[in-house]
Amino acid sequence: MSPGLHAAAHDQADVVAHAWRQRVAEFTHDWLQNRFLPRVHGLIAVSGGSIDAPPAVLESLISGVREWERRGVEALLLADEYCDTMSPLRAIGELAPAVPLDVAEYLRWTACELWRTRHRVKARLDAVRAAHVEAQRSFALWKEMLPREDAAALRVLAGACEVLNGSLTLLPASVGL
Repeated sequence: MSPGLHAAAHDQADVVAHAWRQRVAEFTHDWLQNRFLPRVHGLIAVSGGSIDAPPAVLESLISGVREWERRGVEALLLADEYCDTMSPLRAIGELAPAVPLDVAEYLRWTACELWRTRHRVKARLDAVRAAHVEAQRSFALWKEMLPREDAAALRVLAGACEVLNGSLTLLPASVGL
């Protein structure tokens, strides 16, 4: 591969990786931390009796927590796309035509396995998926209890979402070995 083509392939990998990182930031920071969890904590305060809320505020909090039904799956989509987006395969690009195809495939496979091992990719993705399952389970439990808000169920949901947020942010954010 010519240096120009290699640079172009590497630039494309950087663009794709940047777009994935941007989506993670939008999910974890913009939505989960700054919109969803404050509403969960607000609903905990209301349901625990710490504060009285007018019906419109209560409905707004409940509506905000219900956003999980639509947005929660984004965590799984980000996890599912992680390896395709962040593995060194995108950065490696096409190997020189002089390299036999079987050798090129072996080198690509080896690079990806090395990356997965060094960065504990499987364990980190398993943590994201487990946290999502717990958050989903907690949300379903809370939803079953409506219209009665249960502070304990909401605390479990908040904790699960905080773990989910942490596990997503622990995924290595750069492409490389």
